[in-house]
Amino acid sequence: MPSTPKKTAFIIISHGGDYMLGLKDNQPTLHQLAKKKLSEAIPDEWVSDWEKNHGRTERRRLACVDLDEDISSFPGARHFIRITREWKESNSDKLKSETRYFITSLGAKERSAAQLAQAIRGHW
Repeated sequence: MPSTPKKTAFIIISHGGDYMLGLKDNQPTLHQLAKKKLSEAIPDEWVSDWEKNHGRTERRRLACVDLDEDISSFPGARHFIRITREWKESNSDKLKSETRYFITSLGAKERSAAQLAQAIRGHW
């Protein structure tokens, strides 16, 4: 039987770990709440340098806001994260972007915004 994100979060926390889970339309209420909180609050932000990789130039922007535990049924949830990846293909001047949202049990003391962005990039 497939595991839901909430069950996955519970399993990870119960084994002493931390999680960072992507929010998509399969969690529509939480996904919309993440978008709302990140648009209303003044988030902690980080922006990478422009990098050249795989025939494109790209950078990432990360924004993070605290999460009130009473608004999430995810155990140990501490932050909403928004990461936007902007890129240009080497043969084009057109700037493209993609934005994703995450919920994490990691706190600011455990990871800097740059480290959070790197962890997300590893799973992109």
